[in-house]
Order: sequence, then C-alpha cells, then structure tokens
Amino acid sequence: MQHFHQKTLAQYKPGLQDVNDMLLRRFLRTCSSLLLVLTGWSADGRPSSHGLNRSSSPLMQIATEDFLLCQPFKAPPYVSNWWRQRNGGTINQAVFRQFLHFLGDQQESLTSMGQVAIEAIPLSTKFIFSGAGELVNDCDRVEVAHHLISQWICNIYVGIYPGNRHATARAAHLASTITNLVISDVSFAFIASFFSLSSYFDVEDPDFKSCRPVRCVLPLDPSASAREAAYRTKLSLAFQAAVGWYYFRDPQAAQEWGMRFFASIVFEAYHILVRNPCYQPVLPPTPKAVRSRRPLQAVTNLSRSVHVEPRRYRYSL
Repeated sequence: MQHFHQKTLAQYKPGLQDVNDMLLRRFLRTCSSLLLVLTGWSADGRPSSHGLNRSSSPLMQIATEDFLLCQPFKAPPYVSNWWRQRNGGTINQAVFRQFLHFLGDQQESLTSMGQVAIEAIPLSTKFIFSGAGELVNDCDRVEVAHHLISQWICNIYVGIYPGNRHATARAAHLASTITNLVISDVSFAFIASFFSLSSYFDVEDPDFKSCRPVRCVLPLDPSASAREAAYRTKLSLAFQAAVGWYYFRDPQAAQEWGMRFFASIVFEAYHILVRNPCYQPVLPPTPKAVRSRRPLQAVTNLSRSVHVEPRRYRYSL
C-alpha cells in the first residue's frame, strides 16, 4: 500500500470532515476479498460465509445501532416511501438481444418454475408507482429481493465455474457484468411479462393490464422513450416484489427456489458474455488433466444440489 494511503488510514477517525471515503470503501472491500480467498472457500470449491461472518457481524451490529439513531427517512413529497436500486454498468445492445431471445425460448419452463413466487403476492396487493416508475408500496420486499438475487447469481456463477476464482484477471468483472445483465430492468421486465404482472398494478395506473411487449431498444421519441422506460421499471420492480414476498413467507423455500430459477439464466448469461475476449477470465497454466474438466459437469453437480434438470441447458461444452 502506498505511503499516502497508509497515512490516510492511520489518521482516520469517525466524524472527521474531508475524509477519503472512496479509499476506505476500497480498503474494506479488499480486506473482505482477502478474507474470502484465505478462509472463505469450502472443501468443494464453493464460497463459504464463515470467514466473512466473523468480521461482518460486529459491523452489522454497529451499523444497525447507527441507523436507529438517525432521523427518520424523509421521502419525496409525491410518495410515502420508495426504494430503487440503480443498475450500474453498460452492456452492448446485441448482448441484450441474445439474452432476451434465450429468455423467450425458456418462457414455458421459467413460467412454470416462477409461478410459486408469483402466488406469494397477496391477492389484495396493488402496486402503486410514481410517475417515473418508482414503487411506493412493498419497496422493502424489492430491496430484500434485489440483494437476494445478486447473491444467488454469485453463488451459481462460482458453483458452475469454481476454477475462475484462481483467475488473475477479468473473472470478477465477468461476474459483475453477468449480475448487471440478469438484474437489469429490461431482463426482469421481460421475465415479468411472462406472468402478466401488470395486472397487479393499481387500476388507475396507465399501464394497468398492459400487454405490450418489452423491447430491447427504447423508442427514439423522448416522451415515448420515457414512458417505455417507466413501464420497464414497473414490471421489473413488480417481479422483484414477488420474489421478496416469497422470501418473507418462506425463506428456506425461497432460497432453494432462487438457485433453481436462476441457474440456467446465469449459465446462459455467462456463455453470451464470455464470447467477447474482454470478459474471458485469465487463468494460470494448469495440468492437462485439470484443464479437460468440462463446465457441463459443474452444471450437473450444481443441478443435483438444487434439483435442476441438466437437460434444460442448451450447451454441451
């Protein structure tokens, strides 16, 4: 670590002004990554939370105490409460087209598997949105679901390709891009359209029971583009709210369901992205016997643990 960074960290005290928060955040993430690499991998090559729990549990307790001491959150005047996770990263439109094409091919199986989550939404629920598509009610369900889904994606990715943790470059960037692709509004909105989730919108919503398709490219007209972007956001948040409702009703069942539902989705996202050399992990030289192990075997092993049928995968690599 550079001398300047060492000095900054040594002089840090809570409450000081002009603190280099970015440096501290990166330092904490680096320490967490080192803990995961050194102590966080189980014998079967999957990530284990034991090492991180020992360091994160005290932080969670302090963060909770600080949160309870804060002033109540003041929402914008047009809503009573809302939450929105902005997706980072830029993904090529051609990648989105390939990914949506795959989701369309898998509509029947995804609809069958996802119905249990949709049924967790109370019958009396009506999703209410602001003009920009922000969810007013059930935003706590969305927030929990967003983090759950990101965790499932990471677990599936590492479970299918455990060897990527040895990569010297690009593997982490690939995992982040897979997550951004899967949890993007356009992807979730496309999945939500399978379940006609617009029927759960408030009856006064202009998109109530809308059946128009979710497209990869927004219209050129600014007003039409804004309406379509809001429509995507509504469907995406409605799907995440359903996942959140399912988790609040039965956490264990929801955890198992999430790994099953997203397994083939993550697998496909990986193979779409990895065709681009920019996303191909750089792995150290390995013995020929180790290199010959096929990813499909890892998919089969993961399928056995989460009860996913390997025949759903289109590739035999």
